[in-house]
Amino acid sequence: MRCVSGCLRSSLGCAELKIPRTGNQPPRSDDDAPNSSAVRRNDPSHSFAATPPPLGYHAALDGLRGVSVLCVMGFHSFLLPGGGFLGVDIFFVLSGFLITNLLLAERAATGALNLRRFYVRRACRLVPGLLVAVAAFLLISAVGDQSGFPDDALAAAVGVAYITNILVSIVPAWLPGIGHLWSLAAEEQFYLLWPVILIATMRRNVSRRALTIGVGVVVIAIWTDRLALTLAGASQHRLYFAPDTSLDPIVIGCLLALLHDGGYVERACTNAFVRTRVVPACLGLALGLILGVPDTGHRWIYEWGLPVFGVAVAVVLGSVITDPQSPVAALLARGRLVALGRISYGVYLWHPILLYAAHVPKLASIPCAIGAAALSNRYVEQRFRRRPRAPLPPAPVVATA
Repeated sequence: MRCVSGCLRSSLGCAELKIPRTGNQPPRSDDDAPNSSAVRRNDPSHSFAATPPPLGYHAALDGLRGVSVLCVMGFHSFLLPGGGFLGVDIFFVLSGFLITNLLLAERAATGALNLRRFYVRRACRLVPGLLVAVAAFLLISAVGDQSGFPDDALAAAVGVAYITNILVSIVPAWLPGIGHLWSLAAEEQFYLLWPVILIATMRRNVSRRALTIGVGVVVIAIWTDRLALTLAGASQHRLYFAPDTSLDPIVIGCLLALLHDGGYVERACTNAFVRTRVVPACLGLALGLILGVPDTGHRWIYEWGLPVFGVAVAVVLGSVITDPQSPVAALLARGRLVALGRISYGVYLWHPILLYAAHVPKLASIPCAIGAAALSNRYVEQRFRRRPRAPLPPAPVVATA
């Protein structure tokens, strides 16, 4: 399934800052922090000079994560709802939006994007929990299935290297206990490129409008590629897992962030027709697909189902961040759903391992995964997020004129 996660340190060469900073400290670049404030744009440059409303903290975004991971766990355990695998697409759209928003906020505050800080923070956020979960998977395999341990160890290595999606799209044979790491791979492969693309476009004074159009073209290109492969009879594994056919939800999230940066999302979602007609229709479409899709094997899902779902989620997300008091936002902001969303990364990591590798009964696998994720979050992940870190040297700061 498609989830939010992953990490990679970077040794990319960076240029010296050539424009003055407009703030003291860059904002956090942790994609798990919807409370990271979007900085109002005070850069006088004509590119990315809009002043959108600050994002701030939205409990509903954590609640949306909670809904996503519940859909995925239900699909894993009971194949219910039939479209529960689409919960990963929700993760992807949300991740693309938050990451891009934070990158644009850092650029507005400092006049630059610090790649090293970005990758180190993602590593501290994502790697510790991943390594603990993979280690548990290997221990379970060594104790319970020694004959299959070499294959499990290879699959674990592929997962930690973030190439599971490529392997699974080529070789359909898949190890259920660790195969879900394909989505971590897809996301991190994208985030190796996206910050560099932003830096390159900003250096060349590409306007936000031109970049927004370019990102929209990329979304359409992915849809076209997947449609052509579907009509040509490509396998489900090729259509669902390959990088060139699975990244459109993340790119849609990036597109939404660019539109939010320009103030377009606020203007659209405060329009009466959009608020009372378009947003409810998109919410109904998203829920209808989650509840109505029977499984992943139908060709129409790849022809038009995934594009419709991604756009519908983006519209609903835009409405939530624009109007935190809306009924949808209030429903998503419920306490237990928000609490689940805050540990959704760990829940996603642990649930298939407990269900498929440890053979925990289906009904018990969900609370067990939540418990394991809560422990991992408290005793492993939070230690790395909160531990003091020395300031990074200024050399990796990249100019974004």
